[in-house]
Amino acid sequence: MGMIINDGTGTGFRAKVDLNNRMHTLAVSETIEHIRAVAGDGYLAGTPVINLTSGTISALFYLLNNEDEDVVATSLIGNFGNSSGGAGDLSIVATLNPTGGTLITAGVATPPINKNFGSSKTLDVTSLVGAEGSTITGGTPIAQIPFAQVGRISLEVGDLIIPRGAALALSIIPQTGNTDMNVTITSGIYLDIK
Repeated sequence: MGMIINDGTGTGFRAKVDLNNRMHTLAVSETIEHIRAVAGDGYLAGTPVINLTSGTISALFYLLNNEDEDVVATSLIGNFGNSSGGAGDLSIVATLNPTGGTLITAGVATPPINKNFGSSKTLDVTSLVGAEGSTITGGTPIAQIPFAQVGRISLEVGDLIIPRGAALALSIIPQTGNTDMNVTITSGIYLDIK
């Protein structure tokens, strides 16, 4: 005799098994980013619109984790306006743990925005924005990603784990000959509570 699975709420419903011996269920799947955002621990960090007036590298975004828990970056979104005078590829450069430069010493603090507008939680990070010509020194370049077009570029970076005391900096190298291009960088991040 087979076992019967009854609804534990007292309604008398039984689990359905089809002709192929598969039990029917209804499940809801949620991403960790969604779960963290609902809990008030999901954030957007990044820059306002920055005008780049040369074709040389500019360090534009710096994020240092001051939390006891890891901060996880899941995506990078670059919005690149048309370049005046520029030709060829533009690039995003990611650097792990830079130690100096004008981005760190003179960058403008821009706290991350909580994705849950009903939450009063804040994230204990140092989030700085640079400008045309801002620099970083030291650290380890971990990626230089070229792009052949302007517009909105979204990179799914997996899960970049930024432990306490670690930092990530993002720089832009515009097209060669650039004299005028507007850019923004945004990163989806969340606090990884264990």
